Amino acid sequence: MNGPLFTIADDVTLWIADGASIHIKTREPNGDPVELTEEDALALAAILTKLVSERG
Repeated sequence: MNGPLFTIADDVTLWIADGASIHIKTREPNGDPVELTEEDALALAAILTKLVSERG
């Protein structure tokens, strides 16, 4: 990991690795799907957009 970390819903973390690819990691302890609220989903979309634009 070499970019800033962004966390959503306590179980989803995003970052840019090696200035090239966006990584998304989920950490739901039981392997269940991570549930996002509407606010979480909008935050995820905004962070993905930000990370893509920063890669430029």
